[in-house]
Amino acid sequence: MVEPFEDVIARVAVTENLRGAVALVACGHEPAGVTVPVLWILHHAIVGRGLALYAVLTPGRVLASADQAAEYGRLEPLFAPTERLVTLLSHVPSF
Repeated sequence: MVEPFEDVIARVAVTENLRGAVALVACGHEPAGVTVPVLWILHHAIVGRGLALYAVLTPGRVLASADQAAEYGRLEPLFAPTERLVTLLSHVPSF
Protein backbone atom coordinates (compact mmCIF):
# COMPACT_ATOMS: atom_id res chain seq x y z
CA MET A 1 0.00 0.00 0.00
CA VAL A 2 2.89 2.40 0.73
CA GLU A 3 4.97 1.32 -2.28
CA PRO A 4 3.66 4.00 -4.72
CA PHE A 5 4.70 6.68 -2.22
CA GLU A 6 8.20 5.42 -1.39
CA ASP A 7 9.93 8.11 -3.51
CA VAL A 8 7.93 10.90 -1.85
CA ILE A 9 8.55 9.41 1.60
CA ALA A 10 12.30 9.20 0.95
CA ARG A 11 12.46 12.84 -0.20
CA VAL A 12 10.38 14.16 2.71
CA ALA A 13 12.46 12.18 5.20
CA VAL A 14 15.61 14.15 4.35
CA THR A 15 14.09 17.64 4.54
CA GLU A 16 13.94 19.92 7.55
CA ASN A 17 10.74 21.71 6.60
CA LEU A 18 8.39 18.80 5.88
CA ARG A 19 7.08 15.93 7.95
CA GLY A 20 5.04 12.98 6.88
CA ALA A 21 3.14 10.07 8.32
CA VAL A 22 1.38 7.00 7.06
CA ALA A 23 -2.11 6.82 8.52
CA LEU A 24 -5.03 4.74 7.35
CA VAL A 25 -8.16 6.80 6.83
CA ALA A 26 -11.60 5.46 5.95
CA CYS A 27 -14.04 7.54 3.95
CA GLY A 28 -17.79 7.38 4.12
CA HIS A 29 -20.56 8.30 6.50
CA GLU A 30 -18.44 7.58 9.58
CA PRO A 31 -15.09 9.38 9.95
CA ALA A 32 -13.23 6.23 11.03
CA GLY A 33 -9.48 6.70 11.25
CA VAL A 34 -9.61 10.48 10.90
CA THR A 35 -8.84 11.46 14.50
CA VAL A 36 -5.23 10.26 14.68
CA PRO A 37 -4.06 11.94 11.44
CA VAL A 38 -5.67 15.22 12.49
CA LEU A 39 -4.03 15.04 15.94
CA TRP A 40 -0.68 14.14 14.31
CA ILE A 41 -0.90 17.20 12.05
CA LEU A 42 -1.92 19.42 14.97
CA HIS A 43 0.96 18.15 17.12
CA HIS A 44 3.64 18.66 14.48
CA ALA A 45 2.30 22.03 13.39
CA ILE A 46 2.32 23.44 16.94
CA VAL A 47 5.69 21.95 17.84
CA GLY A 48 7.28 22.91 14.53
CA ARG A 49 6.09 26.50 14.61
CA GLY A 50 6.98 26.81 18.29
CA LEU A 51 10.54 25.61 17.65
CA ALA A 52 10.93 27.96 14.69
CA LEU A 53 9.76 30.93 16.74
CA TYR A 54 11.91 29.89 19.71
CA ALA A 55 14.98 29.85 17.46
CA VAL A 56 14.26 33.43 16.41
CA LEU A 57 13.50 34.59 19.96
CA THR A 58 16.59 32.99 21.53
CA PRO A 59 18.97 35.62 22.94
CA GLY A 60 21.95 36.26 20.70
CA ARG A 61 19.93 35.69 17.54
CA VAL A 62 18.44 38.25 15.18
CA LEU A 63 15.75 40.13 17.02
CA ALA A 64 12.25 38.84 16.40
CA SER A 65 9.40 41.07 15.43
CA ALA A 66 6.71 41.93 17.96
CA ASP A 67 4.31 39.79 15.91
CA GLN A 68 6.59 36.75 16.26
CA ALA A 69 6.90 37.29 20.01
CA ALA A 70 3.13 37.61 20.31
CA GLU A 71 2.58 34.46 18.24
CA TYR A 72 4.99 32.54 20.47
CA GLY A 73 3.09 33.83 23.51
CA ARG A 74 -0.15 32.49 22.08
CA LEU A 75 1.40 29.11 21.24
CA GLU A 76 3.27 28.59 24.51
CA PRO A 77 0.22 27.40 26.52
CA LEU A 78 -0.35 24.72 23.87
CA PHE A 79 3.11 23.13 24.16
CA ALA A 80 2.40 20.97 27.24
CA PRO A 81 -0.96 19.62 26.00
CA THR A 82 0.58 19.00 22.59
CA GLU A 83 3.41 16.98 24.11
CA ARG A 84 0.85 14.80 25.91
CA LEU A 85 -0.32 13.67 22.46
CA VAL A 86 3.04 11.99 21.88
CA THR A 87 1.99 8.78 23.67
CA LEU A 88 -1.21 8.59 21.64
CA LEU A 89 0.66 9.20 18.39
CA SER A 90 3.70 7.01 19.10
CA HIS A 91 2.39 4.21 16.87
CA VAL A 92 2.05 6.47 13.79
CA PRO A 93 4.90 5.75 11.36
CA SER A 94 6.49 9.14 10.77
CA PHE A 95 9.10 10.29 8.31
